[in-house]
Amino acid sequence: MTNIDYDPYVGQVAIGRLSNGVIEMSKRYSLCGEGGITRGVTFSACYTFEGLEKKKAERVESGDIIAVSGLVAVTIGDTISSEEDPAPLPRIKNR
Repeated sequence: MTNIDYDPYVGQVAIGRLSNGVIEMSKRYSLCGEGGITRGVTFSACYTFEGLEKKKAERVESGDIIAVSGLVAVTIGDTISSEEDPAPLPRIKNR
């Protein structure tokens, strides 16, 4: 994730580019963070962007800029990956 936002209706929103694969609302994923890997995470909402507008989506694909909510304690630099075979990307370093 490259940015964190907050929405009063859905809570914390993680924003980033989906670099590989597909994310679907009906599936479970892993959150790869500094403290390790948390398996079985789900999203309460998923969005993609059309221009500057955020649009709710059930499915997003590689290359999309996405926003997801429902993740507890997500931070900048975390990776969302498959539940079965998590593969975290190199972390973004804070200056």
